[in-house]
Amino acid sequence: MAGLGGWYIVGLIGKNAVLEATVERQVLEVEGYSKALEIVSEKYQIADEVQSNEYKKLSKADFDKMAKTHPDLLQSRINNATSGMLESLESISRGTPSAAKTETP
Repeated sequence: MAGLGGWYIVGLIGKNAVLEATVERQVLEVEGYSKALEIVSEKYQIADEVQSNEYKKLSKADFDKMAKTHPDLLQSRINNATSGMLESLESISRGTPSAAKTETP
């Protein structure tokens, strides 16, 4: 009977090693997810700041006056902004970062 007890203990030791390796792998995965979440959170904060700044710029702009006095300028700015937005959307959909372009209204 002592031989069977020894095999049982060896089996438990083996299972414990597997469990420890699994826990270690899961800890590394959680750390990776935590770092990824941190990066996404930072990018969100940056995007939120950019959006706030752009909103402030747009709220100060008098587009009626600009359209009457400088229609070509307004048209080119709208076209450039639209082009930049589409490039950013394409970049996001490809998963590659794009350089942030900022223009004043």
